[in-house]
Amino acid sequence: MFNYLLFRNHNASTSAFTILVSGGYHKPAPAMKQAFLYPGLVEQCFKSYFNYSEVLAAGDRWVAPVGQVGCMQIPSSYKRQRPICLPHSDPPSSIMPELPNLPVFSKSLRGHHASIHDLAANHLVDCIIDAHSTEGTPRTGPASFGSQPVGIIGAGTAGLYAAMILQDLGVPYQILEANDRIGGRIFTRRFNGSAGYDAPKGTPARYDYFDVGAMRYPRIPFMDRVFDLFERVGISDLLVPYYLGAENNLILFQVSVSNGGAVPDVYALSGPDHWIDKTFEPFKRLFGEVYDSESPVEDRVRRFRIAWDTLTRQDHHSTRGYMQSGKDGKPDDALPPFPEPVVHWLETFEAGTGNFNLAFVESVLDSLDFDWPLPATCPGPTEYPWVCIDGGSDHMVNEMAKVLHSQPVLAQRVTKIALLHGDGDQVEVTSTSGGRTSTRHYSHVISTLPLSCLGAIHTDGLGLLYNQKQAIRALNYDSSTKVGIKFKNRWWEKEGVVLTGPIRGGQSSSDTQIRTCVYPSYGRAADRWPCAGEKRQGGSDAPRAGLGRAREDARHPEREIRAVEDHFAYNWDMDEYARGAFALYGPGQFGAPGDAGKLFASIKAPAAGGKFVIAGEATSAHHGWVLGALNSAWRAVYYVLLDKYQDNDLLKRFTDRWGIPDEESTVNLPKLAALALDRVL
Repeated sequence: MFNYLLFRNHNASTSAFTILVSGGYHKPAPAMKQAFLYPGLVEQCFKSYFNYSEVLAAGDRWVAPVGQVGCMQIPSSYKRQRPICLPHSDPPSSIMPELPNLPVFSKSLRGHHASIHDLAANHLVDCIIDAHSTEGTPRTGPASFGSQPVGIIGAGTAGLYAAMILQDLGVPYQILEANDRIGGRIFTRRFNGSAGYDAPKGTPARYDYFDVGAMRYPRIPFMDRVFDLFERVGISDLLVPYYLGAENNLILFQVSVSNGGAVPDVYALSGPDHWIDKTFEPFKRLFGEVYDSESPVEDRVRRFRIAWDTLTRQDHHSTRGYMQSGKDGKPDDALPPFPEPVVHWLETFEAGTGNFNLAFVESVLDSLDFDWPLPATCPGPTEYPWVCIDGGSDHMVNEMAKVLHSQPVLAQRVTKIALLHGDGDQVEVTSTSGGRTSTRHYSHVISTLPLSCLGAIHTDGLGLLYNQKQAIRALNYDSSTKVGIKFKNRWWEKEGVVLTGPIRGGQSSSDTQIRTCVYPSYGRAADRWPCAGEKRQGGSDAPRAGLGRAREDARHPEREIRAVEDHFAYNWDMDEYARGAFALYGPGQFGAPGDAGKLFASIKAPAAGGKFVIAGEATSAHHGWVLGALNSAWRAVYYVLLDKYQDNDLLKRFTDRWGIPDEESTVNLPKLAALALDRVL
């Protein structure tokens, strides 16, 4: 079996070629990019996207002359799930056992690639610590905590993961959850109820669902912790390819002036990917230089600081503001301002209505995540770098809960958290359930609630820092609505139905109210195709979902669209236990050079003298990813152990068994805690 890298002549007059990955040309998802090269630079192109020497050793090289189509055959032993490296970098590998003793930049030199998010998180905390020159507050020894457990508020991914770690280390805990289910923003809707959850793999009943929350997991190096969790709870055999894009996916935008729209033709003809890439490229190129593994660590650190400072000088800008502002203060190769209709068009294609009002820094960082590695774009015989969980993502949280000896206490809405001064300085948590109020006492409390929910709890008795209260109040959450639709049959995969051809996975995009239509990637081995399709909307499109009647897309035949058996719509803004979909910072919330990171650093630090720690993906650098929840839970447990036990052997066992997230440093975390105790954050 072979994969193919195809080369098709793009412009004979300039002898340029277009790289096409694993199949013929199709309109790609935003993360699937075109690359142009000239004769003589083919090797450099491969060096940029693959380990070139390994490719040459594995297959025959053949590039066609200008005007012809050529290809390189690559045996299936060269697995596509291997992450695509940035230029001149070593092939990444899973190094969970190596994590505890390696500074984040040294990890990259040892074959591991921390993400720019991770480097940024370390840098922001470094800046805060350097500004205050703390050596840490000395302690006289641990207080006596008796048998009081650690309280965990929230039974989402972060809360369950924190409990797994504490249990593994022999630390007692209790989880309180306001909802009547576990999982938080991991939520799978089944049209056939529990019968679908228990149905065997490969049977049609198993695939009568859609994931309302987290649904896809990129197999990239800095996501190792997520795949380590899959191994720990025994669901690695449930991972199946997720097709972010696929052949024949539809793109329907009527925007150009010549087609009755407002976007000048000169912009529309180049396509939105071209202009979005050009906007982000000056910054992404600087970050790419960080991964030059032949350079000394000191040079790479310096390059990162230059790249980060260059980017965060724009932190006062939203993405919209950056695109419409002049070139003053921007990189030399930055584009001139876009006309306003062009910005609206790019926002509709790249994100959701209103998302360009969020931080430009966040947009660049998200682009770096989605471009590394290049996602799987069409079906094939090999493994793929993006996966989903066969049967639904709630298999993950349910299996996490099964390993816990102390099950979450459901339907317990926490209303108040306060520090009780006295012997051991316990934390009192007040909750209500069925009209009854109860209080519980813990040695420490970890909140894994979304900040929007934590803000509704009475926390005056915790003595939170000013910047912690500001972060809880102000850090932004995005909106998202998903609508799952069950049809009588999987008509979009039939020949002769969709104008462009059968669609198997991926997603179609439009400037109509439907915005994005996702086709299921799972259930491909079932006797018949599952019938659940999905449309999703983000930004301020989300609250408007269902208002009015979406324009019928002529490319989706009406007779098929009307063959609907069931549907389910969910708006995360309206979920009282979430109050938003996931964190996306607004302008100024990362911080420009000189005042960087106070909100971010403060929300990572412990409060109440070390007794209260805030977790959740908003407190991580990895917004909107399960990884962010896991990393934040790790940090919360670290602070509990640091304060409760101060036992170096236990801390060593913790890091030996659970690693250290790329975004954290066991050198800086105690210093950050000391700054919080001194109330200078």
